[in-house]
Amino acid sequence: MSTRARILAALLAIAIALLWAMPRPQATSIWEPAFQAFEEQDRNGGLTSGGVLFIGSSTIRLWDLDAAFPTLETVNRGFGGSQFSDAAEALDRIVVPHRPRTVVLYAGDNDIAHYGKLTRDVVADFHAFDDALTHALPETELIVLSIKPSPARWAYQPFMEVTNAKIASYCNDAPRRTYVDLVAPMLTPLGEPNSALYASDGIHLSAEGYALWTETLRPLLTP
Repeated sequence: MSTRARILAALLAIAIALLWAMPRPQATSIWEPAFQAFEEQDRNGGLTSGGVLFIGSSTIRLWDLDAAFPTLETVNRGFGGSQFSDAAEALDRIVVPHRPRTVVLYAGDNDIAHYGKLTRDVVADFHAFDDALTHALPETELIVLSIKPSPARWAYQPFMEVTNAKIASYCNDAPRRTYVDLVAPMLTPLGEPNSALYASDGIHLSAEGYALWTETLRPLLTP
């Protein structure tokens, strides 16, 4: 190797070393605008304490909680398209400040059907949320809603059933953790999704679907 080549190689090595030594900007979540909007609501008088906070994907976001639970202090922190991992990421910013007595969590739909995650990864993401909640708010109750059997995502149901079973098993043995099975009441006698409970897209809930979820949850949320 010529002297010129050695010098160029040395300069290149130094440049690479300097680049690696430079601080890297933190990746910005795609949900950052949603998180900031929730924080703005809290700053403008939306901060509560001791109520019931719902967090999860669009199934939560589209739920009219004021109409469903008019006698309860509820907070809706649903952001459409999200996963268990997104809920875990958002916990410190949009859950903990409210110091809720109960958190209702729904996710898993998008994790499996949209992002293609395996059961072990979805369950690990759930545990990450649960661990963070336990650390920040050890006295808060967590209610986990089962992944619903959507007509448009029926092909993924075997994977969702295994995921539900693992989360249910954990909740059954953990203090202040409750798993709510919404699969069975959403199926027809033939074991297929009841289309009347879903919107036209076969994923989101209809008014009848939300009524079922509300009636199932109400006894668990009454102080």
